[in-house]
Amino acid sequence: MHEIIEELSKLINSIPYGKVTTFKILSEYLGDTYSIKFIINYYKKINGPWWRVVNSDGIINNKIQEELLKKEGVEIVNNKIINLEKYLFNNFNVKEKILKKYRKIQEELAKKIVLEDKINDINLIGGVDLSYKDDIGYVVYVILDKNLELINEYIFKEKVEFPYIPSFLAFRDGEPIIKTFNKIKEKIDILFVNGHGISHPFKLGLASYVGVKLNIPTIGITKKLLSGNVIDNKIIINNEIRAYKIEKFGEIIYSSPGNLISLEKTKELSEKYWISGKYPEPIRLADIISKKIKHME
Repeated sequence: MHEIIEELSKLINSIPYGKVTTFKILSEYLGDTYSIKFIINYYKKINGPWWRVVNSDGIINNKIQEELLKKEGVEIVNNKIINLEKYLFNNFNVKEKILKKYRKIQEELAKKIVLEDKINDINLIGGVDLSYKDDIGYVVYVILDKNLELINEYIFKEKVEFPYIPSFLAFRDGEPIIKTFNKIKEKIDILFVNGHGISHPFKLGLASYVGVKLNIPTIGITKKLLSGNVIDNKIIINNEIRAYKIEKFGEIIYSSPGNLISLEKTKELSEKYWISGKYPEPIRLADIISKKIKHME
């Protein structure tokens, strides 16, 4: 069990009898409000009084949860806790908020990102994507030549313990990529990653994490923004241009540098290598293969 899940379990198990807490409060004690979605998806799997966790409005839509809370003396009328403040617990004994540790790692690694072109000739292009089945990650690499012809593909299975938490994806997907990258025979010149580069609230999306850790040029490609505003096809985060919005073939992607490449070169290569479908070719092929592999297992 990962330490983040262990910490969530400790928090839930420390909610007193007859009291409740909220997803938002738990996220604050974990150390980051981005973890709310993770808590909502995971709290019922915890071996403990999950029924004592409610939303900020005190609305109860689960009959079992309602019955268990009523047995503990919590007053509920019309699926809503009456006088939520009376039952609210917000006094957890936490010395160090665990997600702040990971956020600090992101901030330190982000200082090492180089947004300069450290690429000479591009002869071999890599693309990497992951898909999941339970706690198994399928890491798929494709290797293309400069004409975008597929010359090799690799598939690796890795057990993944880090939970899915928005803005912390680099720790979940990044480690399987780093563990398997050196198993690739070819020496690629650039790696396209299905994930954010610096288009991330703390500048360290998956592509940047992998690029810094492996010291290779990387480009991040996504279909959705994690943060920022689009102004004239530029993605602005904290008053900086972090990515570009690119439209082709009736599709939209967001392209951002990961490491050892400039914003301008990132945009240029993303457009150049986008020849069909939903993504630039290295990601398009890796995405197709990863989905097929997951469904075959």
